[in-house]
Amino acid sequence: DLLGWDNQTKAVLVGVGNLGTALLGYQGFENLGLRIAGAFDQDPAKIGKWIQGRKVQSISHLAAFVRRGGIRLGVLTVPATAAQATADIMIHAGIRGIWNFSPVRLEVPAGIVTQKEDLAEGLAVLSHKLQHLPPTESVRQA
Repeated sequence: DLLGWDNQTKAVLVGVGNLGTALLGYQGFENLGLRIAGAFDQDPAKIGKWIQGRKVQSISHLAAFVRRGGIRLGVLTVPATAAQATADIMIHAGIRGIWNFSPVRLEVPAGIVTQKEDLAEGLAVLSHKLQHLPPTESVRQA
């Protein structure tokens, strides 16, 4: 209740590449109160296709979809070269919180919140921890 997981939050995902597709298919979000209501991309080869149960729409339809659904949260999974421009489009469309999976620190106006997920940083932390494990004489088989 304190974290707001008992309330459902609708979100849009922008960037339906490999990572975006994986996030669209992740069932665990529903348990945390997050429902990705729409998927958007600029690639004509993806627009109109059904991916993980959602029809990919053109990013040009984002603002109308956000307004119609009262959506405030966006998931950003685009390449670095498109990250800031796409974030700007999302903000202009009415998104107020961006869960950023791109490798870019976004510049956003006051009143917009972001959470950056850096997969490379996570790998670096894991590798560091792995290097500092005590040596083992044998590895147990699962």
